[in-house]
Amino acid sequence: MLKKKFVLILLAGVLLFSGCGAQEDMEQSKDVEQAEEEKNSESSAMNQEEIFSNRDFRTEYEENCAYIQLNGTTATCESNAVEIEGSIITIKDEGTYVFSGNLENGRIVVDSEDTDKTQIVLNGVSIHSETSASIYIKQSDKVFITLESDTENVLSNGGTFEQIDENEMDGVIFSKADLTLNGTGMLQIESPNGHGIVSKDDLIFTGGKYTIDVSAHGVSANDMLGIAGGDFTITSGEDAVHCDMNIQIEDGVYEINAKDDAIHADETLNICGGKIHITNSYEGLEALDIMITDGDIQIVASDDGLNAAGGTDESGFGGMGNDQFGGHGGPPNRGQGGPGGYGGMQNSSSDGSIVIAGGTLYIKASGDGIDANGTLEITGGKVTVCGPTQGDTATLDYDISGTITGGTFIGTGARNMAQTFSESTQGVIAVSVGNQQAGTEIILKDSNDTVLISCKPELSFGVVILSSPDIVKGETYTITVGEATGEFEAE
Repeated sequence: MLKKKFVLILLAGVLLFSGCGAQEDMEQSKDVEQAEEEKNSESSAMNQEEIFSNRDFRTEYEENCAYIQLNGTTATCESNAVEIEGSIITIKDEGTYVFSGNLENGRIVVDSEDTDKTQIVLNGVSIHSETSASIYIKQSDKVFITLESDTENVLSNGGTFEQIDENEMDGVIFSKADLTLNGTGMLQIESPNGHGIVSKDDLIFTGGKYTIDVSAHGVSANDMLGIAGGDFTITSGEDAVHCDMNIQIEDGVYEINAKDDAIHADETLNICGGKIHITNSYEGLEALDIMITDGDIQIVASDDGLNAAGGTDESGFGGMGNDQFGGHGGPPNRGQGGPGGYGGMQNSSSDGSIVIAGGTLYIKASGDGIDANGTLEITGGKVTVCGPTQGDTATLDYDISGTITGGTFIGTGARNMAQTFSESTQGVIAVSVGNQQAGTEIILKDSNDTVLISCKPELSFGVVILSSPDIVKGETYTITVGEATGEFEAE
């Protein structure tokens, strides 16, 4: 997509254009912003209650449920609600059904009334379906798949999905109804040509340990994908976690290796907890609107680390210098530029947004570190962006505004297309540092020689952007990069 870039201009003080906006305007907008934050917080809490029900967390079941023993090419069960035709086991009524044993080439089918709620307990099963889903939920109001404690379960597909009715199955678990997975057991899912877990409605996880290795999406939902717990190791040929609408992640542990996006929502991605380790992805987190309020997130991306995709825009042009630290050090020339930076006019219809309000976020990206096709707002947490120096890339890339009012930001990357924050209530230091090798130490000290920030970027870099509550606008700080040292006034 086209991206709006502001090019670094280096004057006496060599700061990147900060375009900090009028203080009066910022003060006038505080009440409005605070009201909007409170509204968003209330809305988020309401949404969380709507997403996860008490039933989603319930894993226990009564002893008078139906037990199904899988026996290779068939199964046995005493319940009249279960139909067995060779290796196809069909559940026809609501209730709880406990499965154990092996099924060599067959599937479990749920085909009950659309008002029924059904619980499937996997109590040590291995089900392989050569040409279909291992578990196919054709009709029900909601299905709960519970992984029995201290059990290992395996579901797999042979690589093809033959159409058996009007529904085009394409996942090892395929559901046309709301689907919840919970419990404390283990589930391994494999498919050489398809998705892992698919719900054409809502998909909820509240527990379980999952190892998913598939050629397409790891887990996928149409309407809502909510995760309140679980341990996920996902290797996927497409997105690891995907939803056509909204994703809510409240907790869980994630190890993700994705050939496409690690976590992708077409509309909103809300992360408020969990430990997310993305070892490989095209883009790490992508949605129209991304909100991060908590969590420990590490991202390796071959393109953008965070991408709020929402429109097109045009590029801007400007000039730059090439001296170490951009020149002689000291305060910047304040007679040029304004909000939005130097070089080029904004002309954006982008409506994406990225809000980071808490948590710890580390991004190592070969594209833009944070790409907000719209607005970027950082109000808390700790964000570290390690970007490359080659190509059309930037540590920060936003089309409309980039603000920081809290938290710590440490960013390095290319200087040719560099942007820094357009507005801030805490100090920002953004400097060009020539061509620095990976591992070169960056140290920021205040006037009392106290170290405020210290880091060693994993990639080579030409620009450094720093901000934290300890950095005060208008005060002078000393930054050392390798063997070079300069003094700069925080914007």
